[in-house]
Amino acid sequence: MKKHFCFAALMYSALLGTAYALELFLNTNTATGFLMKGSSVWRYVLLMPALLLCFLTGLYVPKKQPCGLSMHPGAQRLETWLYLPAALAATVYGALRIVAAATGQVGDMSEHHAIDLSWRNNVLCVLEGVCAALFLVLAVWCLMRLFACHGGYPSAPWTKYLGLLGGAAFYLHAVICFIGQPSSLHRLAPAVTMLAALSSLLFASSLMRAVYLPEECVTAPPLARSGLLAFCCCTCLALPQMIWQQVTGALDVSSIALVSLQAAMGVLGAVCAWRIAKRPPRERRAKEPEPAPEVPPVAVPEA
Repeated sequence: MKKHFCFAALMYSALLGTAYALELFLNTNTATGFLMKGSSVWRYVLLMPALLLCFLTGLYVPKKQPCGLSMHPGAQRLETWLYLPAALAATVYGALRIVAAATGQVGDMSEHHAIDLSWRNNVLCVLEGVCAALFLVLAVWCLMRLFACHGGYPSAPWTKYLGLLGGAAFYLHAVICFIGQPSSLHRLAPAVTMLAALSSLLFASSLMRAVYLPEECVTAPPLARSGLLAFCCCTCLALPQMIWQQVTGALDVSSIALVSLQAAMGVLGAVCAWRIAKRPPRERRAKEPEPAPEVPPVAVPEA
C-alpha cells in the first residue's frame, strides 16, 4: 500500500503544480497577486488530498524499516547527485544575502506601518546575515556528502555538526518568512512561499535524522512524509511560482537561488520517499552458508 500511496502523492503533486502554474499565468493579477476569478478557498481545499496522501504513505511505512541512506564510500545512489545543485544554489543565495545584510538591503517594514519599526529592520538584518551564513554551511555539508559517496573519501565524524547547522538555516528562514511575508491568505503567492519554507524545514530535519541516527530509530516514516510534502510544496508549487514571478519581474537573483535550493530539496525528498516505498517491509538478509556436515572418521582395518 505504501508504494501505491507514494505514487499517487507524486502524481497528484505534479498535476496540482501544473494546475497552479496555469492559474498563475491565466487567472492571477500580476500587480496585486489576487485571483481574477474564483475563490481562493478552493485552492487550499485542493491541497488537502496531497497532504492526506503524504500522511498515508508515512503511515504504511514500517517504523523499523531502514531508509537506505548509507554514508560509506562508494554508495553511488541517485539522490546523492542532487546534493550538487542544492550546494550551488545554497552558495549563491548565502553569498548574495550576506552582502545584502551587510549593506542593509533587506526588506524595510517601516514603509508599511505608521509606527517606527527601525529596530525590527535591524533585527531582520542580523537574522538574514546569520541565515545566509548557515546556508553556506549547508552548501559545504552537501559537497562533503557528495564527495563521501562518489569520491571515495571517508566521512569525518564532525560533519554531522555541519549538517545540524545547515538544517538550522531552514528553521531561521521559516522565521524570516513569517516576519516579512504578507499575512493575507487570499494572495496565494505568500502562502506558497511559507508552505515551501515549512516543508523544506521538515524535510531537512528528517533527512539529518535519517543520515546520522542508527537504523533502529524511527526515521523512515517521517522522511517519506516530509519528502513528499517538500516535493509538493517546493518543487511543484514554489518552482512554477518562481518562474511566474521572474516573468513579471518581481524576483531578484537571491530569491531565484533560494527557490532553486528548495526545488532541489523537493526532488531529493521525492527520490528518498520512492526509495523507501519500494523497499520491502523486512530486509531480506543473505542466508549464511550452512556448515558442511561432519563426516565421521572411517576406521581403517589393520593389515
